[in-house]
Amino acid sequence: MDFPKEYLQVVKEIEKFAVRELREPALEWDLNPDPKHLLAFWEKSRSLDLPFIPVPERFQGVGYGPLCQAMAVEALARQCPGAASVFVHHFAGLFPVQFAEEGRQSELWRGVTNGQGGGIAGVVLDGEHALTLTMKNNDWVINGRSSLTANVSYAGWMCVFTKANNQENLCLIVPLDAPGVSLGPDSELPGLKINPFRSLVFKDVKLPPDAVIKISETSQSIKSQTRDLLHAFIAAAALGAARTAFEKALAYAKERYQYGKIIIQHQEIRRMLGAMRMNLDAARAFLYAYFDEKSGVHAAHVKAFCTDAAFNIVVDAIQIHGGYGYMHEQGLEKLMRDVKVLQVLGGSNPQLLVDSIKG
Repeated sequence: MDFPKEYLQVVKEIEKFAVRELREPALEWDLNPDPKHLLAFWEKSRSLDLPFIPVPERFQGVGYGPLCQAMAVEALARQCPGAASVFVHHFAGLFPVQFAEEGRQSELWRGVTNGQGGGIAGVVLDGEHALTLTMKNNDWVINGRSSLTANVSYAGWMCVFTKANNQENLCLIVPLDAPGVSLGPDSELPGLKINPFRSLVFKDVKLPPDAVIKISETSQSIKSQTRDLLHAFIAAAALGAARTAFEKALAYAKERYQYGKIIIQHQEIRRMLGAMRMNLDAARAFLYAYFDEKSGVHAAHVKAFCTDAAFNIVVDAIQIHGGYGYMHEQGLEKLMRDVKVLQVLGGSNPQLLVDSIKG
């Protein structure tokens, strides 16, 4: 597809920024995932207005849509999928804000641009299965424990989708510094280590009436759109990782000698590289077709295809490197672990495929 020139310019700057700020420290962050490193990176990203890409211009944001956001995620993930995953969930968490009343919308957008609570957002999509919500003395009261959630170590607030006890669908903004909100232990997933996944624990958390963005059918529609965007952004992160793996493998194959010739001269190596490039191009075309409203592409299919393709590409890149591919300093085994986690984010790929076909 043809990308808007302004989007390409934004991505060009993000790519340079990511190389400068992520390429060197990413492996160290993987071994020693200290939140202060990510927060320092986030603060620097504000100088590019990177966290503000979805924020409307009238609230001092950039005002670019989901396509640009996906392109930004892909650019970041080329250097560190873990850092990119923070923006995956931040952008998804900001999407519902546009449906709030004007006054509440202004408060939330300005909180992001002003850095209130760190200015980082997140999203909980499965609240109806794990959380209870009741109205008491004109306040909403939320209890329960969410599933493992990204950004909880950094976010100022979460967009939570759940149901009230009267079965109304609700979309709420929950500040993470509210009394009664706590975090479960780090799940210690094998990848995306700079962004620890934890459950959110709510114990009699009181929220004012204006915490609700939308109710009932409209909320359910917003939830579906948010889930679709989350899937697309996850796919973009996987695509960025796959591009890096392919480029590493291609460069290595052009310089590594075996049996008297560089290994790219071996037919099987060329076949592997050709298949990697084919799958990379197919995944990229599939991802960005999603943003063409006329394409009818299913977001869950995009997420499943791109993350599966990315994992296969990274594994083949490791194979081309031989034993070196498994060494941490090469960066490929980190990419393999990161992409493996991306495969299960937003729902496992096999389950997404099952759910996409109605019986």
